[in-house]
Amino acid sequence: MSHKHTYYAHEAPCILPAQLNRYRLCVHTVGQGHMVVTHQCSRGHGGTMNSVKAAREEFLLDSAHYFADKSDLYLSLKERIAADVYADISDVRICGSAYWGRRFRDESPFLPGVSDLDVAIISPQIFCRCMSEVRDLSKNFSDQSVFPKVTGKVSTFELFRDYAFGKGLIRTEHLPNVRTRRGFIESSDRISRDFASHFEKISFALYDSALSFANKQAGATRKFRK
Repeated sequence: MSHKHTYYAHEAPCILPAQLNRYRLCVHTVGQGHMVVTHQCSRGHGGTMNSVKAAREEFLLDSAHYFADKSDLYLSLKERIAADVYADISDVRICGSAYWGRRFRDESPFLPGVSDLDVAIISPQIFCRCMSEVRDLSKNFSDQSVFPKVTGKVSTFELFRDYAFGKGLIRTEHLPNVRTRRGFIESSDRISRDFASHFEKISFALYDSALSFANKQAGATRKFRK
């Protein structure tokens, strides 16, 4: 049996994405830009859940390819990132091509000093704070013009909405000019200068839970650990 629930997005923006293992989400924009989240209970498919479990176990081992023989560098980098973004070091995950050794899309190798370093911050506290900043700036999502433009035409509001509410994931490039976005950009600039021989820049992504992160990494885990 399934049960349908409806919440206004401003009432429960932080707890819904973390329930991806239980709910199928649908986000609607209604009225004066107000967002309504409707989700329906559903059981995950065995194959999908196995991939998510494998991804969780993979990143508990934390065996990043590029840092396999650079444990001191790995620890100092994660400590620096954690201090710079005011997160716990256990909230910091290296992912992307630096972790797998290859890029997911085209399998091109991670190139030291050239490739970006993908960093996930898994923190419900920072996620919720960021969501509050976005709601305040966008007047509860009614002013979508505050979101960045793609090629000067298309707003990233839809991308932000689908990622944040549907996946428990906030990407820096989807954020309007809120404090969290500015902080991530400034941190990337500072840390990238100090580690320039290892990567071009840091690309931050913010997750509301370890489960949301595992869901995002399930595809790469299937591909690179088969």
